[in-house]
Amino acid sequence: MSNNTAVVNPHLRRPLGAVHNAVNRVEMGRQSQQRVNQTKRACRLAQGNNNKNKKRKGDQLALDGRLAFQSDRDCVVCKAKMLQRHAPSCPVPKRAHHVNCSKNTKTQGRGMLNQHTVTAEAEERRLMTHFSAPLNEQEKCSGKHATKEAGVAFFAPRKLSPTTINSKTANNTMPQATTMTATTTNFCKAVATQVEDATFKEKHNAKSAPLAMIAFAGEAVEKSDQSKGQFCF
Repeated sequence: MSNNTAVVNPHLRRPLGAVHNAVNRVEMGRQSQQRVNQTKRACRLAQGNNNKNKKRKGDQLALDGRLAFQSDRDCVVCKAKMLQRHAPSCPVPKRAHHVNCSKNTKTQGRGMLNQHTVTAEAEERRLMTHFSAPLNEQEKCSGKHATKEAGVAFFAPRKLSPTTINSKTANNTMPQATTMTATTTNFCKAVATQVEDATFKEKHNAKSAPLAMIAFAGEAVEKSDQSKGQFCF
């Protein structure tokens, strides 16, 4: 009797899901990528929620829009001292306070100090010491020399030196600029005359400006020196 059963080779290695992987690349690739992106996005959101500098309701903001400095939260030394009140075993670091903390002996809570600020503070301390010291006797005001004779001598006419006289004479001999002769014009009378003129009324009757203003403008233009841009009325 013949045996038609196929012989199975146990050492034969078959392809590891080649067709199945091909189907996944075509149908499941986009879904897998989206799943990975969603996982990364969830991790970023979790990190953002744990951010210590996140704005909360009631927080005070600085001029640059960030959270204002608070010593109990931002200063390491002040925060440790506050925790030590409730937990005496909490250690306090041996370091200076934050530069924005008012308990910092160097900055006094004014932040980072540059060279210009340090120089200005030194000058301020020097001037404060100078003006707080009492005046000496020779620095005090005295009316010893403010006599009547000194006042008369100070306000008395003084004689001009020859050098000053010669300089003034030379200035007077220099050619003077040509001055324009001004003439007096009665604008009220000139405007009234033009407004009463029938020809002037007929000429400017269609214009929107008042006749008196048109007459005043025309009279001012006629009396002005248009070549030099100056008025002579």
